[in-house]
Amino acid sequence: MKHLIPITLASLLLGANLALAANPPIRKAAVLHHVEVKKLAYGFEKSPRFQAQVDGPRKSNPRLWLKIEAELDLETTARNHFIPELTAIWRIVLHDMFEDKSVQLVTPITSLNINARDGRMQLVAYLHPDTVAMITGDDSPTDQLVKAAAVEVSGSNVSQLGNQRAELWKSGGTSKGKRWWDTWQHKIMDRSILPLTETPFLPIWADHYPQVKPR
Repeated sequence: MKHLIPITLASLLLGANLALAANPPIRKAAVLHHVEVKKLAYGFEKSPRFQAQVDGPRKSNPRLWLKIEAELDLETTARNHFIPELTAIWRIVLHDMFEDKSVQLVTPITSLNINARDGRMQLVAYLHPDTVAMITGDDSPTDQLVKAAAVEVSGSNVSQLGNQRAELWKSGGTSKGKRWWDTWQHKIMDRSILPLTETPFLPIWADHYPQVKPR
């Protein structure tokens, strides 16, 4: 007659632990990205001219848009050499002529599927001519109207590649090289800076800059 061996919870757990010890699970290595902001530049550019047929006369002169561009160095352990998502927080400071005080314009813009194969790429943002005129009172602005500008980049597993310490921000203007926004105590305007997709420059530069995540 065969004897039945009682199976207890403890014996089941012991067997499971022995199996795991003999065949430990394979952990998938985390995908890491290295991003560093190398340059920040800004300046006013005229809106592009396009030829189109419309009903009725239309007269429109080119206007001046403030363009702010950041150049990034990239490196990733992803097998396809793409970084899924990066968010840039753009900051611009103008002097409000009507309130006689400085105002900081702040907007986060997220880019998708960033190609890191070349090791370098650019991000861009714009300020509408009407926004500039509303604050400064100037319809023919120059670069001197911009008191300060900055960009700060972030993303999942960004700048965790090896022991590299990356500079994820850059500032320019009268406070170049300083994180002036950390101690800012004046007026702030949110979501006033535009992505490329909301400007007339999109048909020209759509292939140059990465895809923008819809807001």
